Amino acid sequence: MNNALNSVGELSTRSLDQRLERNPELRERVHRLLDVIDAATGDCVTAAQAEARVVEEIRKMGVEALTAWSERAEAEAQQAVRTNHPEAVRDSKKNSTGIRSSERSG
Repeated sequence: MNNALNSVGELSTRSLDQRLERNPELRERVHRLLDVIDAATGDCVTAAQAEARVVEEIRKMGVEALTAWSERAEAEAQQAVRTNHPEAVRDSKKNSTGIRSSERSG
């Protein structure tokens, strides 16, 4: 647990720009969110409309952030398997097609 906390602390010492450079989709989403906030007073008639637009952008940002996280986690897991188990077979075809229905006894 301390390793996870230390890792988070190390990440937060980098600037937001440095961190967003690694996540261009998230950077673009942050810009869109700021565009919504900047334009909210002109585009939206009610606070509820402004809130709906901001919530939608934040929802999309969350999806993109989790997608980026899962892609990195999968790549790291695959690398760990390759490192720890170099003999593991990756993406191989099965040699057997099974038993044809006409060969079954029964």
